[in-house]
Amino acid sequence: MTDVEVAGVRSGDRDRIVAELTRAAERQTTLHVDAGAIEAAAAGFPTVESIRVDPAFPHGMLIEVNERRPAMLVDG
Repeated sequence: MTDVEVAGVRSGDRDRIVAELTRAAERQTTLHVDAGAIEAAAAGFPTVESIRVDPAFPHGMLIEVNERRPAMLVDG
């Protein structure tokens, strides 16, 4: 996979989340998408609620991230 787009990430860990999901997707092809591997990569981030994977032939993939809403905001 050479053209990976990750959409929907707005949390403070955005760069790390995008990097992990991109790395997991780059190990795949559009003919053999392993959504479980991408979900496993996302599982390490508590802000990620779910993902949707959409392969785009011949070398692309869109990963849409649904984030959890913050449960509490702290004012320091």
